[in-house]
Amino acid sequence: MKFLFIFIFSFFFISLNANTEKSNSNYQIKELILFDAVEKNLIFQTKVPNNFKRLINNWFTKNVKVNGFEGKLEIIFDKFSENLINIEDGKNYEIQVDLRIDIIKKGLSNKKSTRISLREFSEITGYFKLSEVDEMIEFTQVNLVKRLNDKLSKDN
Repeated sequence: MKFLFIFIFSFFFISLNANTEKSNSNYQIKELILFDAVEKNLIFQTKVPNNFKRLINNWFTKNVKVNGFEGKLEIIFDKFSENLINIEDGKNYEIQVDLRIDIIKKGLSNKKSTRISLREFSEITGYFKLSEVDEMIEFTQVNLVKRLNDKLSKDN
C-alpha cells in the first residue's frame, strides 16, 4: 500500500513537471537586442491578456538590453486585439499588436521613435480539445513575440 501511494504521488509530480516544461520550452529566444540607452521601461497603454503580458515581460527582461551612457528606452504597447473565430470544422485565432519604441536622450530634438505593427494567426480544424485551442493561442502569441524580436534584431 505504501509503495502504491509513493508511485501515484511521484507520477503526479512527474506529469505536473512535464506540462510546465512543455509550456515553457516553446518560448526560447536566444538573440539579445541592444539599445543605446541607460534605462528601459515597458509600458502597456492598452488592455492585454495576462498570458501575453507574461510572455512580453519575460522577453523584455531576458532579451532587451541597454548598453549606452545616457538615455531612456521605452517600449509602449498602444494597441492589442485578438479574435477567436469559429470557422467551418474549426477555430481561427488572430492577434494584432501595435507598439512604439522611443529612445529619449537629453535635449529637445533627441528622441528617436519607431512604430511597429505585427499580426499573427493560427487555425485548428477537425476534432480537437479545448486545451488544444488554448495551446494554439499560446503558440500564436509566442510566434508574435519571436517575430517582434527578429524584427528588432534586424533593425537594430
